[in-house]
Amino acid sequence: MEPKSMLTQMGISTISLLGLVAIFYRNRTARKNPSTSKTRGGLDSFEVGLLKIRLEQIDKGDPGFKKAQAEHYSKSKGVVGRQIIYRVSYDGILDADGKPKVFAYMLWQSPPGFLEYRRLIAPRLTAAIDQKIKRLEESISPNSSRERTEAVKKQIGDLKGLITNSMISNGLFRMLVPTREYPCVDFTTAILEVCERALPKDWKGKYPGVGRIIALETLVQLPRLGRLYVKNGWRLLTLTKGVELRRSSAVGPQEVSSGEGWGGGVRRAESVPHRKLVYVKPLPEEIDALIAVLEGKENE
Repeated sequence: MEPKSMLTQMGISTISLLGLVAIFYRNRTARKNPSTSKTRGGLDSFEVGLLKIRLEQIDKGDPGFKKAQAEHYSKSKGVVGRQIIYRVSYDGILDADGKPKVFAYMLWQSPPGFLEYRRLIAPRLTAAIDQKIKRLEESISPNSSRERTEAVKKQIGDLKGLITNSMISNGLFRMLVPTREYPCVDFTTAILEVCERALPKDWKGKYPGVGRIIALETLVQLPRLGRLYVKNGWRLLTLTKGVELRRSSAVGPQEVSSGEGWGGGVRRAESVPHRKLVYVKPLPEEIDALIAVLEGKENE
């Protein structure tokens, strides 16, 4: 196979190759492992190569975030469920008021709905979950007590939602300045990279009751192609059908009742004007650890 056609099949462009070379060069000039420090006010400082990017956790009521959300193409009307919102700044760059200049906002949240495609994210984990469910189903019989049967059914329900409940979705990535004002090349990919590193720790810190985070997810509305995520090693998993489920207080002809989905209750199917590309970033070490727990080889 010719080099050009091989690169085309792999989905790697000349631009992304140059970006990878630039990241490699920066990493060669820095310490082998990026440094992380925690300061007051929920501020994470990450050094990636020669870059120093700061992530500050903020509330969803923050005026700057609300403005960024209103301007984003997704036109989200609110933030529900578990979430972490980062305000992104760059070490040493200040605004006109002498405060750290805000370059971007990032919203990460629990993904809505137990969607079937998520079974494709980690096939080995899916198989381990299916085996665990099978063993639980075989452990009950018509002679089992009601309490035992109900307890097993609850375990099975939890297992069916395990992958979704072990994921975080990137609901918004809003840059506030034009590209010419970025403090360095590959700035957006560097921001995404430091978020990927911060999220598992920050998520468990904010929600200590949750289990392992095994994957990250984002939905990119066409005609956008999500090249940023591709450059950071995210995998294109599928394309949505253009149907959205919304919570509803009343049941109508196109509504379904479900206790499995996000929030449970009644949800209404609505057509949406654009289909979306679904990208995922599995976290292999966390997946392997969760498989070990399911197989009884390790305690959670």
